[in-house]
Amino acid sequence: MPGLPKQDFSHGLPRNGRTILAYCLLSKSKDSSEETFNTALQAHLANIDPNGRVTTSVVSVSSALSVVQCEMDCRDKGRAEIKRILGGEVVAIQRLFEAGDLADGGHAAKSVIRDALQALPGGSGDRANFWFAVLTNGRKQGTVGGPALMQALLAKVEEAAQHFFYLHRTTTILKKPGQYQDLMVLGTTGNNRAYTYLKDDYGSFGREMDSKCFGFGGNVSADGLEGEVGLKEAVAKLEERGEEDVLRVAAFGADPKQRYFYTMVLDSDTICPVNSIRTLVETAEHPANRSFGIINATLANDYGADDKCTWYMWRNALMEVSTVNLQRGQFWIFNRVGFYGKGLIRNDMYISRVIGMPGSLIEALPIDILSHDTVEAKLLQPAVASDVCLYEEVARNPISALSQSTRWCLGEVRNGCYHADGAYTSLIGTMSFLYSMLVECKKRPSNYVRWRDVPCASSAEYLSHTGFRLFHAGPGILLVTMSTSLLAEQKMGLQLVVLPVVGIYAFIFTVLALFIVPKGFLILDKLPSLGLGKYCLCTAMASKIGDGSFSDQENEKKRGGHSRRDARTIQVPYEALLHEDSASEESSEDEDDSPHHLGRCSVLYRQLVLALVEILLSLLLFSPELIVGVIRLVRGAWAQVTGSASWQPQDSVEKEIEQSLSVWYVFKKTYIVFACGVFYLTYSLVFGIYDVLVYLLIVSWVLYPLTTYVMCLPVQESCKKSWLWTWVMDIKRGMSD
Repeated sequence: MPGLPKQDFSHGLPRNGRTILAYCLLSKSKDSSEETFNTALQAHLANIDPNGRVTTSVVSVSSALSVVQCEMDCRDKGRAEIKRILGGEVVAIQRLFEAGDLADGGHAAKSVIRDALQALPGGSGDRANFWFAVLTNGRKQGTVGGPALMQALLAKVEEAAQHFFYLHRTTTILKKPGQYQDLMVLGTTGNNRAYTYLKDDYGSFGREMDSKCFGFGGNVSADGLEGEVGLKEAVAKLEERGEEDVLRVAAFGADPKQRYFYTMVLDSDTICPVNSIRTLVETAEHPANRSFGIINATLANDYGADDKCTWYMWRNALMEVSTVNLQRGQFWIFNRVGFYGKGLIRNDMYISRVIGMPGSLIEALPIDILSHDTVEAKLLQPAVASDVCLYEEVARNPISALSQSTRWCLGEVRNGCYHADGAYTSLIGTMSFLYSMLVECKKRPSNYVRWRDVPCASSAEYLSHTGFRLFHAGPGILLVTMSTSLLAEQKMGLQLVVLPVVGIYAFIFTVLALFIVPKGFLILDKLPSLGLGKYCLCTAMASKIGDGSFSDQENEKKRGGHSRRDARTIQVPYEALLHEDSASEESSEDEDDSPHHLGRCSVLYRQLVLALVEILLSLLLFSPELIVGVIRLVRGAWAQVTGSASWQPQDSVEKEIEQSLSVWYVFKKTYIVFACGVFYLTYSLVFGIYDVLVYLLIVSWVLYPLTTYVMCLPVQESCKKSWLWTWVMDIKRGMSD
């Protein structure tokens, strides 16, 4: 299945493609802030636009004064670093001009520029396309060489540095979505005054009407010996230094022709590779994709580049390479996918459907929401650009992964409580009332929710709640297991008669359905369509699996615009094909320097072998999910009842494991699963239960502390030379390219 159609903005984004990257940050330490700014800086350098229409911003709600001051200093250091790096590249390009190496100005010049940039100390050819486009645009404007060229290039350096922003939000209301919602409003309308989630509607949970959205006067607190006077002086200095960024974004937003049309929502650790933002905007700006409010990129992690990669991380990589791409399949069927908090958002659509305007508020997100992406996916019809890959940090071990997934589960449970007729609404509501009256001796105030039921299609509802359904998978399978081996076995209100032969077939069917068949789809994923879509459909138009190509001109003449039906069934202009060929030639130049690329048959062969390995590991490592899933769901629901989380945060767990990993430490974290295994084993032996599936579960539960300990260990260098490691990483590298 091919990717979505896209425009060609290789020479710079157009006016209606202006984009701002929003790195959402909440930091309690200087180290965390510095890491985020470094990530944002690398993304900015990798995605500089020749027309200056890509801005990178760190949107912070950090409150400690020392941390906020550190973040402001990081902005200034980032700008200085941009000038240093790009300034050195300008000198190299000037030398090429003086030597006459760029006289022709053709595509060969791009290779010359790339070689020159790579020859610099610590240099990289990542910005060869950027400088080539700048020079090409300069030629069109009559800037050929000499002082005028140098002046134009230095102006681009200054422009790139000035588009690295730091914005500090004055409140933590709505958490991460509040950060990028206020940024959207500022960058689209120029308004830096609050008009959503006000105290008039939300009481003490809201904010004052017309209060500043960005600044330092709201939530900066002293964390040293500054005192009240010292704090005010420090905040005043921060306001003075940070005001220019707010005013510049507001100035763009106030101009209808120069405003920001897109916001790239990112977590503080998300890595954006070279030209990834441009490709997403090219996809979003294609007329066939105008109905999509969010363009997702595929998310991955470069496990091979991590020198502390654990066996748990390797196992995640193994699962990724031995399974078909579910997201692409969902998009093919439903013409939409879910949203996972990182993607390119169309500002106009988001504001009109999720935020609203003064006097016409929508506020589709409840003020205490955690899993905001569920609601956003329902309203904005996300698509996926499978040719763009972003990188993010993942949990390094099963223990921290449980903390991470429990936090996600709490968000989904809370979403379930917003529905007026949902099962969780009555259950959690009753438990919360009893807890508040018995423990707190008072009724807990309820938050105002403007929209409890979000209007959307059935497909949107189904895809948006995929995560919540998955959280019920383990408990559901455990319920079936307990029903057959306990309730039916002890005649406790359930009768179940299974003939011996049928029982064997039931076991085989379970193995096939859960492990074999999903891996078999890997074969279908590698088969070409052979153009069958043209003959299977009762139409002369191509099918959406890629038997045709894309164009907007012909269909616009026939239909006067684009419909949902013709979004993937139009013809490509000859010029686009020429550009495609030249683009493939350019990419092949880059591939020459990379490791060998695997053929389709080689990838399939390796994936099938790795799939068998993954099946065996799943029998041992996934079975504890039946107990772990119950623990996760109970913790998430109880946190919603009590209003406080009782589990250790993910970052804290990972630091603790890194410092004091031992078998005893892991056992203290996993003893519940071990105890369940011992109890189930005792029960099975006492009552003479001899079922293969039951004993597979028991073995995996009893061994869970040991397998978890192994998963926490880093992969040794000697193991990285084995075929199990190299096959997985080679396929991962090919999937990300």
